[in-house]
This record gives sequence, structure tokens and C-alpha cells, in this order.
Amino acid sequence: LNRRFRKATIVTLEHDVAWADLLAKSVEHRVIHAPLVCQDISRRQVMFHDLKVLSRAERFDMILVDGPIGTRRYSRLGLLRIMELHMQQDNFLAIMDDAERPGEMQTLVLCRDWLAKNGVTHVEQELKAAKHQRIFAAGTFSRARYY
Repeated sequence: LNRRFRKATIVTLEHDVAWADLLAKSVEHRVIHAPLVCQDISRRQVMFHDLKVLSRAERFDMILVDGPIGTRRYSRLGLLRIMELHMQQDNFLAIMDDAERPGEMQTLVLCRDWLAKNGVTHVEQELKAAKHQRIFAAGTFSRARYY
């Protein structure tokens, strides 16, 4: 991304400190150790990255969720928390990997409901390959649904 979009700032959140250290040595962007903590998200207790490692003012226009390891119910529900606290609401791309799994499907329903409740105009698309990815996009990122 950085080669194509020079203005891109990439941040990786990783719960495993050893993996975070190894990853940080092989990439040119910020890698933050963000341990998994039990959180109440949408009235559900889930494990997700401790987002206190991010500044409250930090905003992202692209979010890719490929962790932590999936669960059977409300897997990776932290995507919703990131959308609530750190997503640019008028111009964004949010991608959920492994969208074909039941736990991720439940999370996507809650994300869709949150977007509707907050009046966030967006498009949604599922990308199917060996695994599925579901995207929510708005603004200039809406074109991503064609790729």
C-alpha cells in the first residue's frame, strides 16, 4: 500500500508480543502490541485487542480484520468497536476476513445494524475466493466493491 499510496499510514495491532516483534522487523510500518482483553461490545463479552494502545483521536479510513483467531459466536466483534471509535464515517473501507464462518457472520450483522442506526451511507460486498471477505465501504472507497 505504501508504494502505491504514499500518504498511507499503516498500523498493525498484534496480540502476541513475540509475533509483533518479529513482524515489526520485517515491515516498514508501525506494529503495536495490543493484548487481547475481555470487553463488553454490543452487550457481549468478547476477547479483542486492547484499543487503549491507540490515541482516541486516531482515525482510520481502512480497516482489515484477520484476527484474533475466530470463535463460534460473534467472532472478531472488535471490528464493531474499531468502527465506533476509530473509523472515518464518510470515507472508509472495512474488510472482514473469513466472512463465511458463522461467528464472523454474526459480527457482520451487528456492524451492518450499527452503520444503519448511525445513518452511515455505505455499500456492502462479499468477495469470494478460497475464503470470503465482506467489505463495507463509503465515499471514494465505494469503488473497492468491484475488485
